[in-house]
Amino acid sequence: MSAPSTRRQAKPRPQLRMSARRRRAIFEALRAANPAPRTELEYASAFELLVAVVLSAQATDKSVNLATRKLFPVANTPEAILALGVAGLTPYIRTIGLFNSKAKHLIETCRALVEQHGGVVPRTREALEALPGVGRKTANVILNTAFGTAGSAGAPFNLGRTATHEIGHFLNLRHIWGDTPDCSGGDFVDDTPNAETPNYGKPAFPRVSCSNGPNGDMFMNYMDYTDDDSMYMFTPGQVARMHTTLDGPRKSLVS
Repeated sequence: MSAPSTRRQAKPRPQLRMSARRRRAIFEALRAANPAPRTELEYASAFELLVAVVLSAQATDKSVNLATRKLFPVANTPEAILALGVAGLTPYIRTIGLFNSKAKHLIETCRALVEQHGGVVPRTREALEALPGVGRKTANVILNTAFGTAGSAGAPFNLGRTATHEIGHFLNLRHIWGDTPDCSGGDFVDDTPNAETPNYGKPAFPRVSCSNGPNGDMFMNYMDYTDDDSMYMFTPGQVARMHTTLDGPRKSLVS
């Protein structure tokens, strides 16, 4: 008979929550500073915005703008980018992360737009999400920004937690997987496990990657990409990092 395991059971990770007063102060300060927020991506049509948003995944708006300033004068319609092909498109976006997969997605998206939508960006979430490389968040950006569709946030992104994710970025938090697809990155927080890639939807627990067992990826964290009703926590380390930002570069939000 084998000896009983002496392996320690993992302790539940404690949660720290920001006070309601401070949350309200942050949102009120953001609303006062920018009552009509708009994307920093540069575009002149719904199609250009679609291209820019697809390229912006795990990349900065600045890096996308630098690439599209060269791409759009050459090709800014589905037909023109489709004519470039993957090989012709890649040199324009090589400076953006994950450019190989993004080039393939964009070519397939352009093909779908030409063959199924007459070269026009569709105005419904369902049709947008059917395009290669376009998820619900990308579709919502297009609907809100290009078409001014009100109330585009729907389940599973209707609980305010996607907004919490963006506030996390504003307060100096990075994506929990470190923005690298090979376990080499990190989010500069000691109590979050390393993860290989973002998580989507409602993953089954545990999802182990990057040797982070037994609990695996912290996909319930606000800084992952799971559905709103799957997110519920920041770690103490993330909270401390946000408080440091609020006591420093973002002090004006609560002073």
